[in-house]
Amino acid sequence: MPLLKRKSVIGTAVVAAALIVFLFLPIVSYSVSFANPDSTGGQSPPTSISGYATPSYYLLGFGAGPYPQMVISSQGGSTYLIHFQGSSISYVESMGGLPSNATLNPQGTVKVDNVSIAEWAFGFLNFSARITNIGSKTLRNVGLSFNYPSFGANGTLGTVRSYTAPGTDCAAALAPGASCFGSTLLNETTVLLTDQFYPMSLEVICNVTAPGPSTPFLYVDTLQLRYPGVTPNTQWVSSFIQEVNAQRNGTALIENRTLDEFAAFRFDSIRAQYQISDYNFTSDYYRFFGHSGPEMEEEILYPSNRNPATYPTYLKQNAPGHYAGLMDPAYSQFGYFFGTGPSVDIGPGCSATEIPGPNINITQFVISHGCNYVIADEIWFILILAA
Repeated sequence: MPLLKRKSVIGTAVVAAALIVFLFLPIVSYSVSFANPDSTGGQSPPTSISGYATPSYYLLGFGAGPYPQMVISSQGGSTYLIHFQGSSISYVESMGGLPSNATLNPQGTVKVDNVSIAEWAFGFLNFSARITNIGSKTLRNVGLSFNYPSFGANGTLGTVRSYTAPGTDCAAALAPGASCFGSTLLNETTVLLTDQFYPMSLEVICNVTAPGPSTPFLYVDTLQLRYPGVTPNTQWVSSFIQEVNAQRNGTALIENRTLDEFAAFRFDSIRAQYQISDYNFTSDYYRFFGHSGPEMEEEILYPSNRNPATYPTYLKQNAPGHYAGLMDPAYSQFGYFFGTGPSVDIGPGCSATEIPGPNINITQFVISHGCNYVIADEIWFILILAA
């Protein structure tokens, strides 16, 4: 082989080896410390976490970083889940009573069967999850935490940001092969976008295992979950009634808790026969109030994703009968209930924009106007107006 060609081959090999080192070998050392003020007084010694990154990451910011996404650490009698972003601590989570010997994401312990976010009554969201014990030990004091953007509480811990995810109990004792379910109701947020997917980290916390030496753990399962959107809640109602009262130009509507209870009482009847307008109202009225109740009117509205400040004007234009009830000076009190149930959704362009009274077969009414419809779950706003 000619000398010139041999040097070329050697040079190419050297360049290739250098490129491999630059891109793939974690040889640059990193270190970061986390110090938490000890709740018993004084400053606990900082926890030092070491790692290695590739030269490409160190010089250019791409390639393998020095730390995993999460590390579990104990300090000052407490256990923390430390989250990293690049070469820095992003935030920490306190794991409550999790013992210092707890491990992160051990295999063969639990399986996450389901995680969901669903709309609930009164504008709440129901965060829920179901897990199964796939190990050979009984798990005790099992809890669930739902780490989802804009939910939970932020704070500071030492010099770093802290975060507390909303959580719930799942089981006091979970035998091998058994499953548990946990859920919590949370107020909705206007920060997230409706129907967009965001990362949910379900944190399964187990404080004690038996029999044998206890092997507590934290198991984190991250997935993408759709945010179901902002639906009416107590703040929505407050804004809606404020605008209604502004348009009444007279006596303001005031909330009555008994009417709230009656609206909730009505929900089961209406949902059972959703295709009949104001189904069973008279019978439910006498069952709830007897024969001495106030004069009242019921309105069933579907305000999902509507602005409360403009919804009264929308009703004025599209449901004048319902709007007239809101403006009726005979009524001075209101009660309400939100719930999810099936509804007859009328197709676009239909002249039947509102149902004109009680005990009307809604599907027949829509068909008589030459319109199409579908049956779909909707957020119901059951509004009771009373003298």
